[in-house]
Amino acid sequence: MHWHVQLPKQLKLRYPSEPQLMFSAGRHTILLLLAITGLVACAKHIASNSLHPRASCKPLIVGGGSRGSGLSTLSPTTQAVYALTTTDTSVRGYIIAARGRPYWFAGSIYGSGGTRDVAAGKREETWRAGPYRFTVVYDSVANTAELAGTRIALDTGNVVLLDRVDSVGGAPRVVGALCAPEIRMNGPVRPLLDLLPALRAYAGSEAGT
Repeated sequence: MHWHVQLPKQLKLRYPSEPQLMFSAGRHTILLLLAITGLVACAKHIASNSLHPRASCKPLIVGGGSRGSGLSTLSPTTQAVYALTTTDTSVRGYIIAARGRPYWFAGSIYGSGGTRDVAAGKREETWRAGPYRFTVVYDSVANTAELAGTRIALDTGNVVLLDRVDSVGGAPRVVGALCAPEIRMNGPVRPLLDLLPALRAYAGSEAGT
């Protein structure tokens, strides 16, 4: 007697297709992980080249004048330049505290090294002190500054800390931004040493002397 058993259709196994599906799913998982890794790396790169403190900066405007620019020595290591404009309710522009080795700025040439428009609402400003110079690209529409490869949102930090301006120990770099609680248009920089302890610490023990 011969027995003939027929398997139900639902019990039929398809061995070749299952490993293929597993491999396909694994490949897509790897590609997804690589894509996520790339996005994270990109985000870190963008973050490292931008400076956007979280809190908004709205300094009190003290004194008259609607526009001002100039230079002020804070200490033997730190010299500040500024370019500021007032509106009805705020101050726009920047103060840059540039730090290097003691008396890096000594020399006969100092102040503005020229300004040129680079796009609508954008201008490039070059500052010189002694044998050194640095360039700021200021966007008057967005109120941002680009300096040493870093973009700073000035509405959240208008006192920019530029370190190694003389390139001693490495390339110049932006190491932070502070918010001035008030701006005195007839002399905006040196009063900040008393208003911003972090700026005084940055400029060193001889700041203000």
